[in-house]
Amino acid sequence: MATSPGPRSPKAPCAAPVALDYAAATAAIADPAHPQHEVLRDAHDVAHVLLASRREHGALVLYDLSQGLVSDGDGGLLRLNTGERHSAYVVVAELMVAANRTIAEFAAARDVAILFRNHQAAATAPPREQLLEELRLLGSGEAWRREATAQRLVHALRPAFYAPHAGEHYGLRLPFYTHATSPLRRYADLLVQRQLLAVLRGQTPPHDGDELARHAQAINTTLARARQRRDARHEGARRDERRATLAEGEFGELPAEAFHKVVKLAVSENRHGQALEAEVCHRTVDGRVQAGTAHHILLVADQPWHEARRALLSWLTAHPEYAVFILAMHARRCGMHTPHWDERPVGTTRQPLFSARAGLTIDGPTTWSAPRIHRGKNLARQQAALSLIATLAQTEDPSTTLDTPAAARASSANPLAGPNPAMAVNELAQRGVLTGLGYAFTTTGPSHAPTFTCTVRARHEPTATALTGSGTGTTKAAAKTTAARDLHTQLTAATSP
Repeated sequence: MATSPGPRSPKAPCAAPVALDYAAATAAIADPAHPQHEVLRDAHDVAHVLLASRREHGALVLYDLSQGLVSDGDGGLLRLNTGERHSAYVVVAELMVAANRTIAEFAAARDVAILFRNHQAAATAPPREQLLEELRLLGSGEAWRREATAQRLVHALRPAFYAPHAGEHYGLRLPFYTHATSPLRRYADLLVQRQLLAVLRGQTPPHDGDELARHAQAINTTLARARQRRDARHEGARRDERRATLAEGEFGELPAEAFHKVVKLAVSENRHGQALEAEVCHRTVDGRVQAGTAHHILLVADQPWHEARRALLSWLTAHPEYAVFILAMHARRCGMHTPHWDERPVGTTRQPLFSARAGLTIDGPTTWSAPRIHRGKNLARQQAALSLIATLAQTEDPSTTLDTPAAARASSANPLAGPNPAMAVNELAQRGVLTGLGYAFTTTGPSHAPTFTCTVRARHEPTATALTGSGTGTTKAAAKTTAARDLHTQLTAATSP
């Protein structure tokens, strides 16, 4: 038997509205004596519970108030002004997301026609876990990382859009979402509130599905044009800044992504300069060059860039895994989805070998690399890509191949004869065949075109023989490779009968 509820306590009168900026609200949260402390503290606690839940479920969310860097509702990044960099900003943002989510779920459950805010990932987007890790690493405070992550998010996430049907919101990782909390600054919010208020009053909503679809299309078009104008302004400003950097010739302090864009502008405008080329060489020697920079100088630039090309080819020789990536970049630039690959097994069951050729079709017949044979498919493909890059760059081909059965047998028996002798030396050290392995480097020549000399020392334990190898190169990696290969000569002499 149902019982009637007891008498309710009288409802406390509502406090008069108070306007607080982010700084004042943050101070009130921390001050128990403040008149608004209790309500703001409760809001603060609720916001952080909501935030923890969203992070646990994989939402692309970032609040770095020290740097003024936060994620927007669509997974992109925003820069806050100084007045917004307070913990109260998080309270407002999280409660806004919660309100919009609740309204969207209310409309979906009751079949109320509103404008939903939908968001999708691009087809080429990396896994969500990788994007979450990118956001986590932004706390390092490095400018190059912020710029690189922002660019990756732009390419990984499509712009959010309004629609009269409910779709997933990828950035927030919510099944339903809308915009309804800011009717004074967004027309979509005003439409949603009109629809909801009509339903709550028992009235027919003022707009049906077809009308909402037309409104959604108009809003989406307006927002897309605004994004294009904004992006054009920003790109123009950045291009002017890069031109000023080229004119000043000060490149040493530029982060990697910014330096790459300066090189890209210089190549596109044929603005080759000795200081810029010297910096490319310097970064290549230090292992700080980007694959995109190598692509532009080796395969796009009309200017000679002789020293930079020499340094970059030496770098690619030591790191052929980048050659496949650079060739893929050039294929896309030439309108191809991927390079052509001609790959086939050429060895035996006991001794498998693989042959690979790489090709690009650029304004005419296909240009092919020399065939490159190695013990693994990836090795063969890497050397074929390196060969084709050298051909397109009109430089000497530094790639390697196992052309004869005798060479293949020698390479199979002795990994130091292969293209990565430094890795093979390290493997022998890990197995205890070599002990005391150590490399030392010296540098000679001008700073823009240095020559490195590497000396590697180790002890061959089975024969108790001290071994020394040396080599030179335009990069540390190239010198190390040559020195490791020279160590093989010493090892052969020590172990010959």
